Amino acid sequence: MDEVLASQTPAILRFLLGPPPWNGSVPRCGESVLGAVAGSDDSLGNVPACIQWLERNNLFLIPLDDDRQWYRYHHLFQELLQRKLLDEAGLRN
Repeated sequence: MDEVLASQTPAILRFLLGPPPWNGSVPRCGESVLGAVAGSDDSLGNVPACIQWLERNNLFLIPLDDDRQWYRYHHLFQELLQRKLLDEAGLRN
């Protein structure tokens, strides 16, 4: 996990480890939902660009529809993100 995350840009790291839903805390999500969650928070950067970059670089992002409005992470990557978040919150041994 550390190798995968260490090779990412700061913008992609903020996106991956940012607020739900893209931090692995929900099984699927769409760009419009993320935009609503992020609101005026610019720390996530350009949400559509991050999604496109993740998909283009095969970073465990799986489109769930032909219009590419809904996505999910590969289940192993989602589990790793959840573990990292628990570790950072001090909730895991």
